[in-house]
Amino acid sequence: MTPVRFEPEALDELDAIYCYYESLSQGLGDRLRQQVRDKLSVMAEHPEAYPIWEGQVRRTTVRAFPYSIYYRCGAGEVRVIAVLYAGADPEFVSRRIIG
Repeated sequence: MTPVRFEPEALDELDAIYCYYESLSQGLGDRLRQQVRDKLSVMAEHPEAYPIWEGQVRRTTVRAFPYSIYYRCGAGEVRVIAVLYAGADPEFVSRRIIG
């Protein structure tokens, strides 16, 4: 199993999304968190399971929530670099992911 680590900014994004959904309905944030955990489990077991988005960055969507997880594989780990709204402006996403 490959370790999955979060960039600090990606963790902040996930925390903000969790708080947003939890503010809408108690327990909804927990459902989001479980869906993310499910995706992270797949990444840990099969790091290359999800398609390449751009360059070496892969992307998967969070089931039942409009968010995408962007990550890189390498150096014996999976590194989550962003958790963003799936409908975000593509230029914003590129700037956020690639710099």
